[in-house]
Amino acid sequence: MNTRGRLADVVTSDGLVLATDASVAGTKLGLGWLSNQGHYGALFQRHPESRIVGSDSTTIGELRAVAYALRHIRPSGRFLLLVDSRAAGSFLGRWLEGDLTLPSGYPTTRPSPAPPSLVRLAGFLACGAGHVDVRWVPGHKGHPLNEGADSLAKLAQRNEFSGQKARDVVEMIARRRVLDYQQVEPLR
Repeated sequence: MNTRGRLADVVTSDGLVLATDASVAGTKLGLGWLSNQGHYGALFQRHPESRIVGSDSTTIGELRAVAYALRHIRPSGRFLLLVDSRAAGSFLGRWLEGDLTLPSGYPTTRPSPAPPSLVRLAGFLACGAGHVDVRWVPGHKGHPLNEGADSLAKLAQRNEFSGQKARDVVEMIARRRVLDYQQVEPLR
């Protein structure tokens, strides 16, 4: 599954608020993201065990979800990033301060010429290109964008759908959670 897009009918004058999440089961990784402006994505990846042994695969997954979302949304201006992993939030905060330390066991090179996604993300944030405020939100506590990103990550990790069916299911989840966010956010 690799589905992403933007809900065309979402109207908001608010700045970008982006929630990302990951779901990990063995070597199967699902990445999900959802924004208040209707951006959404769900990606399935499978990794050989040798690439995740000795590392914190959940934290790496959470950070990959951020990298995946930013690669496709390309936000301009300051935005708010919501993560439900304190460990991922800690890495993001350190990268914003210029510390390029990566999670233990994460490969810093690969056979292809492009650097690994977290190396690129850390560099992007460290150089000041990412005008982002990172906020931890408790997972599974009802925040609509976080719950939507969580649902998209779990759906991607199960990798049950493809093609138009995948797009329809992902868009349905995104639409429901963005509408939930629009209804509760003015109350906060």
